[in-house]
Amino acid sequence: MAKLLLAGEPLIRICPDQCRPLSNACSSQVFFGGSEVNIARTISGFGGETRLLTALPDNPVGHAFNLFLRQSQIDTNLISWEGKRIGLYYLENGFGCRSSKVCYDRAGSSFTEMSLKNYDFDQIFEDITHFHFSGISLALGQSSQDLIEFLAVEAKKRKICVSFDLNFRSSIISKNAAKSLFSRFANYADIIFGIDPLMLNDSDLTMFDRDQADSSTIKKRLSGLYQRYCLQAIFHTVREKTLCSSNRFKAYAFDGQYQESVEISTPILQRVGSGDAFVAGALYQLMQGNDMVSCINFATAAASLKCTVADDQLYVSVQQVKDILKNKRDIQR
Repeated sequence: MAKLLLAGEPLIRICPDQCRPLSNACSSQVFFGGSEVNIARTISGFGGETRLLTALPDNPVGHAFNLFLRQSQIDTNLISWEGKRIGLYYLENGFGCRSSKVCYDRAGSSFTEMSLKNYDFDQIFEDITHFHFSGISLALGQSSQDLIEFLAVEAKKRKICVSFDLNFRSSIISKNAAKSLFSRFANYADIIFGIDPLMLNDSDLTMFDRDQADSSTIKKRLSGLYQRYCLQAIFHTVREKTLCSSNRFKAYAFDGQYQESVEISTPILQRVGSGDAFVAGALYQLMQGNDMVSCINFATAAASLKCTVADDQLYVSVQQVKDILKNKRDIQR
C-alpha cells in the first residue's frame, strides 16, 4: 500500500470571529494546521496512509497538537519533542473591499530547531512510497533546508517518489532568493505543484504572469519546466474570487501530455488550506494509480470543497469529493 511521508512545520492560526480586525479582547478561534499537516490530515480522511516528520514542544500546547494529529489517523511516531514553541499566524478575514491580512509569528519554532541526528533513515522511510515537502519549509532558514535536503537525497536513493509544493510566500522569502533556492530543490522532485518561483534557465528571474496567461501560455510554461527538471508531472492552479465572494477554481497539468480540469465555482467560507487540499487530492489520486484527468478533477473538487470548511484542512471521505463532481450546476466542462 502507498504511504506518504511529509516533513514540515506545524502552525496554529488565530482568527478573530465574524471578519473582525485583531483587537483587545476580541473573540477569536484557534485552528491547528500548517501546509504538510493539512495535506496529511486530508489524505488520512480519504483513507490514505500518512506519516509526519516534525517537532513539537514538550508542553500542553504541543501535546494538544499531537493528540489532534493522532485523532486524524496520522502516523506520529517520528515526532520529536524539542524546542519551546509552535509557530503562530494571525489572520484577519477580509470583507467586501477590505482585504484579508496575515501576520506570522513563527521565529524559533520547534521545527526550525529540529535535527535528524537521533533518527534512523530506515525507520523514517519504512514502508514509505512518496515523500512531500513545501517551499514554506525551505523559506524558514538554513536548518530547515538542510533537513529537507537530507530527506530528499535519501528518498531519491531509495527510489521514493518526491513531490514539492512551491507554496511561495513573499512575506518570508524574497522572489530572487526563492527563484534560486526552489529551483535547486526542484532537481530532487518527481512531481511539482506550481509554476513559480522556478527558473527555466539562469536568466529567468521574472515571475510568471498568471493573471494574464491563457491556456497556450500555461501549456508552454508547464512543458518547459517538465523538461527542464525531468519531472513525472507538474501542476498549476488558477482561482478567481468574484464580486459576489465566490471562488472559481481550475487546474492544469503536464505529464508528457497537457491536461485541463473542470472548473468549479463555490461561495467561500474560508480559503485557507484550499491549495493544500488540491495537493492532497492530487497526491491521493496518484498514489492510487489513477489517470491524470481523474487526478486533476478530483483535486479541483477537493480544493473547492475546502473553501466551504472553516478549518485549515479538509477532512472528508473520497465519496464526498466525488459528489462535488456530480453537481453539474457549479461545474463548467
